[in-house]
Amino acid sequence: MRWRINPIPLIAVVGGAGKTCAAHLIRNVLEAGNQKKCGLITTRHAYLGDDVLPPPAWPEWRMQLDDMLANMQKSGCSAVVLALPLFALGSEELAGLAFETVVLTGCSNTTEAEKVTEFLQQQNGWCVCNLDDPYLRKIVEHREQVVTYAERRSEANLNARNLRLCADRIEFEALTNEAICRMKLPIPGGFGLYNALAALACGLRAGLSLEQMAQILPNTSGVRGRMERLPLSEPFGVMIDSAATPEQIDNLLMAARGLAERRLILVLGAPGDRDRARRPLLGEAATRADVVILTEDDPRTEPVEEICQQIQAGMDGKKCKTILNREKAIRQALRLAKPGDLVLLSGRGDKTQMITREGAVDLDEREVVYQYFRRKNERKRKDA
Repeated sequence: MRWRINPIPLIAVVGGAGKTCAAHLIRNVLEAGNQKKCGLITTRHAYLGDDVLPPPAWPEWRMQLDDMLANMQKSGCSAVVLALPLFALGSEELAGLAFETVVLTGCSNTTEAEKVTEFLQQQNGWCVCNLDDPYLRKIVEHREQVVTYAERRSEANLNARNLRLCADRIEFEALTNEAICRMKLPIPGGFGLYNALAALACGLRAGLSLEQMAQILPNTSGVRGRMERLPLSEPFGVMIDSAATPEQIDNLLMAARGLAERRLILVLGAPGDRDRARRPLLGEAATRADVVILTEDDPRTEPVEEICQQIQAGMDGKKCKTILNREKAIRQALRLAKPGDLVLLSGRGDKTQMITREGAVDLDEREVVYQYFRRKNERKRKDA
């Protein structure tokens, strides 16, 4: 059965890279600001209170979504934030869903813009839009019931200025025509600014003030495996990210460059039995790092050495190290790191299993890092 009328108010977060992080922040702000439970459904997980659940999955995505929305309503949720990839727009699976608010975070080409336009024409609710995106700016130009946000365009309803990037947070001033307030977000990386603005704009739409949200943002947290800086008392940093495409690696290195005092050390692989054509492009993007270590990343049935060679083919002669075992690759990156460096473990994100020819094996990169330093400190104590 499909819902003709939503069982609960829905907020769609539509866009490419970054929409999941934006969706998490929106949920955090609305839940804390309204002091009411808010559900969250992304492409990787669903969240209900402190419970983390599997998300709806194809081919029964819509049936599972309907069941999940009903359960969230019964559990007392006042709304649900739903992250939607751009390719899903226009899908029969979305038929009958009405969104109280549609948050548009980004659009990269005319085809995507057409999908967004058609999707909005089917919705009668509010729109929260990134006005710095040229495609989205045209889409909402004459639309009513819009709250816009931007860093570069002063005509937006919500603007940011005086951005400050720190190793463990970003700070900026958020301003509307009525107020200005200093914001602190405990998530590193300049791309977090737009996620924060999307969350603040949704909060304004829901009747929250900038002052209220300035108290909420410092208590939010990032998404596990997305620009996740590990809490280490070391003179260098270690960050885990899910970046796996050439564009994502570009964005990761661009953001990380502003966080590292010295070198970027990148641990990189590519999944087996997947698009081979993009592997040289991954290598080309990786050349923006100072040190590159190629290794495995869900190799499945393919030889890891061949995958690494295909990545290296795009590096235009730049030297790199190839260490086929990922745990050993991570340990080597940590050994190479010097004060002020930033080690980037890319591609795995929140995954805790590696898919190999023999099947799935446990691999939590956080535990690999923590274990490395535990053993290092034990050796120091024994030598003391």
